[in-house]
Amino acid sequence: MDLVLVSCSFPDETLALAAAGAVVDKGLAACCQVSAPVTSLYRWEGKTERAAEVILACKTTVEASPALCDFLKARHPYEVPEIIAWPITAGLPAYLDWVRLNTTVGPPSCRQGRDASAGDHFAEGGGFADNQVSFLGPFFEEQKMRRQAVG
Repeated sequence: MDLVLVSCSFPDETLALAAAGAVVDKGLAACCQVSAPVTSLYRWEGKTERAAEVILACKTTVEASPALCDFLKARHPYEVPEIIAWPITAGLPAYLDWVRLNTTVGPPSCRQGRDASAGDHFAEGGGFADNQVSFLGPFFEEQKMRRQAVG
């Protein structure tokens, strides 16, 4: 399980598409999909809220996931954005290999040939320091340790 699907809800298609373009351009994920609008119902500040949102689904590696999650969180308009990750446990082997090859953030062997100066098409502002620990770091560290124990 070296691949994950990271999902993040956005308030509109424009922001989700901008995020998707920046994520793929930066090599944080091989592929992103932006859903049609969905209706979300959730509790916020003691009240039930209802909002139209679109879902951004990113296929990426476990190694790139912390940087992807930090990237989305730092630039997201919500105070508490929905950013969740699921392990990809099966799939067409050729597609899974393609995701690995085209996610270029991670070990140096994955970054070869990537233009590090790719533009940021996402909303201005935010960012994360090189030494910032991802808020999903413990999850990904546990996954890494499990893979090493099995391998």
